Amino acid sequence: MKFLQVSEVCEFIRNLPGCTDYAEDFAIQEIDGQALMLLKENHLMSAMSMKLGPAVKICAKINSLRIDVTPPATAANSPEKK
Repeated sequence: MKFLQVSEVCEFIRNLPGCTDYAEDFAIQEIDGQALMLLKENHLMSAMSMKLGPAVKICAKINSLRIDVTPPATAANSPEKK
């Protein structure tokens, strides 16, 4: 997801229920995949003047994508037990 171009992010937003009207705002703000993954509700509501409902929907979808791309913990990257 973080390697999406601005146009691909706009298409992603356009396809979210109730968020079609905000797709162009993502292009204006030059939000690519990396920036999308960093967005928080307050960014959407303040910088993009988005209403709470669509901001929450977009952030929920972003959060679910973060969970999907987080690698599982392995013994190699887990904290050592003492």
